[in-house]
Amino acid sequence: MDTNSNKYLKFTVQDGVLKQTVEEFSKGSLLEQMQAAVQGRIEVARYLEAHGEPWAAVIVNEEGLMDGSLRWYVPRDSWLYQQWPEHMQYHKVPVAFGTVIIVGDNSRDFTGLSAEQLQVLCR
Repeated sequence: MDTNSNKYLKFTVQDGVLKQTVEEFSKGSLLEQMQAAVQGRIEVARYLEAHGEPWAAVIVNEEGLMDGSLRWYVPRDSWLYQQWPEHMQYHKVPVAFGTVIIVGDNSRDFTGLSAEQLQVLCR
């Protein structure tokens, strides 16, 4: 992980409201921290690309559907709605289970998001 880039974007639902927060990875295993953030094994739901190169990844709990994680519909007015993969829709409505995070991707490893990447994601 790039030590200058330790932030990630986190989507959770609290009291029926979608919350989007910027969180920080601490030192240590990035995989373990990503698993803790989504409360289970990670699965890449979608890679975000620019000019054919990945720059970020949407990460979900691989077993969220089976483990009873909170199901929520991705709001149409959310930036996430435009990025949600078709294979994670129910009757053409984007559905998520549990916490969703977005992390950086340098085509070799997952990383934190740079300030520029966060600016694009949080617009």
